[in-house]
Amino acid sequence: MKQIVLISILIAGIANTSYGQNEISGYWKLGDGKTIVEFTETGEAVFQGKIAWLEEATDKKGNPFKDKKNPDRSLRNRDILGLPMVERLDYKNGAWTGKMYAPKNGRTVNVSFTQDGHDKLQVEVSFKGMKRTQVWHRTELPK
Repeated sequence: MKQIVLISILIAGIANTSYGQNEISGYWKLGDGKTIVEFTETGEAVFQGKIAWLEEATDKKGNPFKDKKNPDRSLRNRDILGLPMVERLDYKNGAWTGKMYAPKNGRTVNVSFTQDGHDKLQVEVSFKGMKRTQVWHRTELPK
């Protein structure tokens, strides 16, 4: 009987860990509310996030905003909408860590995401010794 209880606890723990790793999948609204990122799994427990929605995706002439500040000149003509923003995100010790690209300034920074309940992510960005934290919220794409 003790073995059955122990096995049940182990299975529940494994299932819970697996579920937690995939919890980042879906749409997340950035702290400023002007951008939504969609996280999808690209490999075994490895995720990426692409820009799925922008409050303003085009300029006054209706042209899509471009990745003009990218340090790689060959990528400066990419549309911001659809741009991979978070890459190589993998789950270790209760957090997802990887790299995040900020098209506003063309920088790639280290990033760590920690789940705070089902609908909230604590996001810690670090660059050259400086750290900044913000909260992203689970959302759906506007219709």
